[in-house]
Amino acid sequence: MLVQGAMINEHRQVGNFPPAFSHVQSSWRLSPGAPAADCSLTKKRMVMIQNILDRKGGEVITIRATETVKSAADRMREHGIAALAVKSGDVIKGLISERDIVQAVSQHGEGALSMAVLDVATHAIVTVAPGDSLKRAMSLMTNHRVRHLPVIANGDLVGIVSIGDVVKLRLEDLETESNVLRDAYIAAR
Repeated sequence: MLVQGAMINEHRQVGNFPPAFSHVQSSWRLSPGAPAADCSLTKKRMVMIQNILDRKGGEVITIRATETVKSAADRMREHGIAALAVKSGDVIKGLISERDIVQAVSQHGEGALSMAVLDVATHAIVTVAPGDSLKRAMSLMTNHRVRHLPVIANGDLVGIVSIGDVVKLRLEDLETESNVLRDAYIAAR
């Protein structure tokens, strides 16, 4: 019996996932012909970057390349974020993060705050697309040692995904998996 987008509860009935778990595109499957006491579960799930963007909203905070590092720090504080996309016209020139600002202040002292954002920003940026998987984003963040990934769709910046966003969604995914496995175990007793 194929059960898609659903979980097995303790009464062996199928119920829909609560809205909190709608970010998971799942299919849980009982092995065909498996007796109730031998509920073998297999799973296939894919969480996409678009799921993160849907939760965060569509606003992308940017800064002009010619603005000062102090302006960037103020904008990050004002919006409660840790990175800004640096733009020159409609072109993304890089990303400036809290880490970049700390490094600039460490190297240049107070004078770093009056430097242009473009002089401090990271220029070689790693990007993802809305259709990329959470696993791909985690891999890119790990391999390139970055904490923020701009999300590009059809050549346009549509969001920025942080390592915090990825960890939060992954923890929710693990909690969902744990609940489903617990329910399957209870149903199999």
